[in-house]
Amino acid sequence: MNYTIKNDFLSVSIESRGAEMTSIKSADGTEYLWQGNPDWPGHAPNLFPMVGRLTDNSYIMDGEKHTMHIHGFLAWQEMEVTENTDSAITFTALPTDVTRQIYDREFKASVRFALVENQIEISFSVVNNDTRVMYFGYGGHPGFNVPMSEGLKFEDYYLEFGNPCQPVSIGLTPTCFIGAPNLPLHLVDDQKLPLRHNLFDNDALVLQAMDKAVTIKSDKDSRSVTVRYPQMPYLGIWHLPKQEVDYVCIEPWMTLPARQDVIEVFEEKLDNIVLAPGKTYVNNWDITIR
Repeated sequence: MNYTIKNDFLSVSIESRGAEMTSIKSADGTEYLWQGNPDWPGHAPNLFPMVGRLTDNSYIMDGEKHTMHIHGFLAWQEMEVTENTDSAITFTALPTDVTRQIYDREFKASVRFALVENQIEISFSVVNNDTRVMYFGYGGHPGFNVPMSEGLKFEDYYLEFGNPCQPVSIGLTPTCFIGAPNLPLHLVDDQKLPLRHNLFDNDALVLQAMDKAVTIKSDKDSRSVTVRYPQMPYLGIWHLPKQEVDYVCIEPWMTLPARQDVIEVFEEKLDNIVLAPGKTYVNNWDITIR
């Protein structure tokens, strides 16, 4: 089911399946969120308890081998609405017989969206209701329309980090696993990455050592989108490879895909979030529309 929250600045629609945003509109009716096509029908999936791919769609936890597909299962899990006001909504998921086969832990995962003027505040939380430690990943995956205004093209836009930085592009193999050499990503004036479709010919750019805020903007457009991710050590930037499509995904990640040809042991995966029984993990990030 689709729900909408709104204020004087924004109207945001979210689907209960996966707590996925499906629309972000400004007061003048401009749609900022990618509306999907047959090649990538997504809008803004939530990635849990895995970010990216697993070798052979498999991992080991508690000494047992399990199957889990790309980006985990939350994106397709139906979630319950546990808060619903004009400008804020919370979706909550509990384990099911299906998810227990994929990920053998008792948990409560919630995604909260709240509007504060022209900003969407997103809070992801997990409560470990199990007697065992939880090991998991988390990330966001919103896709934004580029261009944002008529008469402009994709290449008129660039990504601008909030502060000068010298990001490192994490080496991905041709099948999008960790395993190639890391390389510096050279920015214009240590801040700007001009957008061009062939940036994504080899799939996503995954960065570390980048600033914790980035804006999609153009010198020819007054509209922009800023994503801030203060807790996230990694940033994915993506659109469908080898295509000229009118969107770019800004993906703040806590964790990384698996290593090439390695069946990861979740207890040993160094970037996994580790949550003790009875404890709660919270990650806050936001999107500002101008």
